[in-house]
Amino acid sequence: MSFLGTFFRFSLAIKDIHATIVTTYGIPVWASYAIFAIATILIGLLIGLLIVCLCDLRRSEPKGGKKEKIRDSGDRVKLETDNSSDIDQKDVNSSGKTSQTQDNSESTLRHRETKAADE
Repeated sequence: MSFLGTFFRFSLAIKDIHATIVTTYGIPVWASYAIFAIATILIGLLIGLLIVCLCDLRRSEPKGGKKEKIRDSGDRVKLETDNSSDIDQKDVNSSGKTSQTQDNSESTLRHRETKAADE
């Protein structure tokens, strides 16, 4: 219930600000509403940006490996992902045999041999 009371106090503060803007500064009522509308939109944009930044910080490292800083000739730092656990050229099927995957430039999917259902 205290949360609801906080909203009520906040609405009274907004009402007091509106009355001050209209009576003290002589700004028309429609301009006061426009100011509050623009302020509401800007606050919403800032909160949305903050949420997106927090989500990006939380997911900054890829799940596949560690990031390494590598300096190239132009003194720029390039981040590379170490995916040493991934097998690029050979896949091991359940029987222990290795099979070569075809390097198809049109498809980046890896194909694996599967057992038939009757075996």
